[in-house]
Amino acid sequence: MAEVVRHNCGLTVAHSLHDAYRFLHSLQHRGREAAGIAAVGDGRIDVIKWKGGVSRFDVTDLHKIFLSPNYHTYMAHVRYATRGSKDKILEEAHPHVIGGTVEHRDNHILIWDCDMAAVHNGQVDRVFFQGSAPLHLYSSCDTEVLLYLYRERGAHNFLKEVPGAYTLAIADKRERDVIAIRDRTGIKPGVLGWKDGKYVMASEDIAFRKNGGEYVEDLEPGAIYSLTPEGNYHKEVVVSTNLAYCFFEWNYITDLDSIINGVSVRRIRESLGEILSEEFRPPDVDLVTYLPRCPEVAARAYAKQAELPFEPVFYKKRGERSFQGSTAAERKNSIGQKLHLIPGMEQRLKVKTLILI
Repeated sequence: MAEVVRHNCGLTVAHSLHDAYRFLHSLQHRGREAAGIAAVGDGRIDVIKWKGGVSRFDVTDLHKIFLSPNYHTYMAHVRYATRGSKDKILEEAHPHVIGGTVEHRDNHILIWDCDMAAVHNGQVDRVFFQGSAPLHLYSSCDTEVLLYLYRERGAHNFLKEVPGAYTLAIADKRERDVIAIRDRTGIKPGVLGWKDGKYVMASEDIAFRKNGGEYVEDLEPGAIYSLTPEGNYHKEVVVSTNLAYCFFEWNYITDLDSIINGVSVRRIRESLGEILSEEFRPPDVDLVTYLPRCPEVAARAYAKQAELPFEPVFYKKRGERSFQGSTAAERKNSIGQKLHLIPGMEQRLKVKTLILI
């Protein structure tokens, strides 16, 4: 099985196709390589996966594929990968499944009547996969193996035996509920929300707040949440919490206006700028600037703390994140094409000393 990195994807569980689509669109910053949705009904799971961003497939057409009376819950996912085969984007995309009939249709895949499906954010050490999957897998993604692990050992043993790092949701044709699991470390975010009288789940609370929903709580690390077709939920704590943190999650991947574990991402980035100002303050600095866009909050906080002028120097043509390119060449090319000096800045910066964050 080829090594594939799956650190920073986004996922959601909702009770209408429209909500799943809108929540996923609000999580687009977590991945743009591929998107997918699993439609879950009583005794049936159907899946679609497509290349590119969420809006590359219109929600009106998704409603034609997934006729709403047949389904009660939807799991959705956006994917980011730094490694993996470019010619297998759809195979590597989520949801991953066991069983089902596959139809390849140009830039999307349909998989009908699956036995199980999973969407996943994180990465799990392969030591936990020993003997847990068939020799011939559909993809090289760890999520597919995690699904086989769940089938063999059940949700409780899965959570006990695999310490991290993951937040995932699983639909099983043998069960009516969709389950959401956050590992004991809580490295990967996951939140419970409330929309139109039903409980929903997503990687970040921004997905709810941008779309008329409400934040309820962070998924408790080490717990299984069972989301019922009627929109209720049941929580069962299986293992004790052993919290750990991902700097990249707080400082880069998560939306600036999200809250993780009760802490504002915006405030964390401001604090990082303030701390940096105390630890690193060279003499004779003329101004503070940043590379668009994530470091802006930290750079402004640095400048304020150091009592230095703050001024934007660069602009970007597009808001997409360069690090989400699948190859080093693609990431380098993206930076070169998007990052530019603001007009007139070259002359203004002559003989100036800058702090660039």
